Amino acid sequence: DTQCGFKLFTRKAASVLSHNLHLRRWAFDTELVVVMERKGWPIAEVAVTWHEVAGSKIDESKLALALNSLGMLRDMVCVRLCYIVRLWTLSMPSATEGEKDK
Repeated sequence: DTQCGFKLFTRKAASVLSHNLHLRRWAFDTELVVVMERKGWPIAEVAVTWHEVAGSKIDESKLALALNSLGMLRDMVCVRLCYIVRLWTLSMPSATEGEKDK
């Protein structure tokens, strides 16, 4: 479930991903998957104990759901197209930036 709030990365993956993400909206996690696939990195589903917290921030009206779904579809198409036509490319963080994480 890419929309789940829980994601776990290695330090290297987190650094590379944070330097390459363009989306800041709902579909940012679909871009995570695209970048990881392009890097050839494995993606695994790991069981965690999850406790749901009441009070979703999502407007649950039918209109809001439809508009959010269309926006997400737009972002997903945008991600694929931008990487296919090389509008977006993958970069690596500099060595000094990687050292900051240690």
